[in-house]
Amino acid sequence: MRTGGENAATLRQHGRLIAHRVVFKTDDPEAPRLITRGDALPSQDSAISPAELLGKVSGILRAGEWIQPPRRLSFGARTVAMLVSRSGRAAGILARLRASRRRPCEHEALCQS
Repeated sequence: MRTGGENAATLRQHGRLIAHRVVFKTDDPEAPRLITRGDALPSQDSAISPAELLGKVSGILRAGEWIQPPRRLSFGARTVAMLVSRSGRAAGILARLRASRRRPCEHEALCQS
């Protein structure tokens, strides 16, 4: 498995299924460990064994649309993720922006311009 945030992996954490990027793999052949991190989180997760890894994310189904996750986040996406992870206000603004983009337009004449 590649490291450096190029692969998203699925794992179970606190009873929930999550998808985080693998950012580091230890060199110990007797007890290999993987370090993962969520895109919008300020710090890395605790190390896990490869046996705890449930799978690799190959795509995301969001609002009926299949999305290929980027192999690596762009500088802009990393910057937004960092801001969101450190600021509740920034997270709220981003959530409202995303929700407004999904909402159908109420005024058809304004939406067509």
